[in-house]
Amino acid sequence: MEQKKLLCIGRGKLIVKPLVKKLIEAGFDAWGTTKVEEAEEWLKTHRFDAIAFGRAVTEDVRNNLLQKAKELNPRIYTFTGLYPSVPLLLHQANHELFKHSGISKPISNIHCHKNGGFNVKLTAQEDCHISFKLMRINFLFQVTEYNLGTQYFTTGEHTTILEHKAFNVM
Repeated sequence: MEQKKLLCIGRGKLIVKPLVKKLIEAGFDAWGTTKVEEAEEWLKTHRFDAIAFGRAVTEDVRNNLLQKAKELNPRIYTFTGLYPSVPLLLHQANHELFKHSGISKPISNIHCHKNGGFNVKLTAQEDCHISFKLMRINFLFQVTEYNLGTQYFTTGEHTTILEHKAFNVM
């Protein structure tokens, strides 16, 4: 997949700056600012694939920037961050950019339910390796990530059970 250009606009420098750094490390051409005027200038001089807004950016600001961006690039899309946590936002950005890439998903029909561990049912569109992670966020928006392992799946429907001590405190 070609390198995607992402503009991140938020109100908190403590999130925007480290998020942009992590996105660049992950292979994106990421830009970030807390200033709407700077974002407007960048939109005029660069062709972004997407704009990621922080949750604190008002709807009016989002709509105004999207309108200006669409005049320059009708294919641009936006999304709003789910939580003020760099690890979660990095995963969300990866998901959003993949979702709009035009590449077909290697897995579909994912259903999870807790039964001691987590029972996961999925359909693999092709043979693939899937890494499972559990991310928990506390009231201070600090993330704890648990690697639950990587499994190989052949094309077709599968059920797997993921177990981890962290499930016992959920």
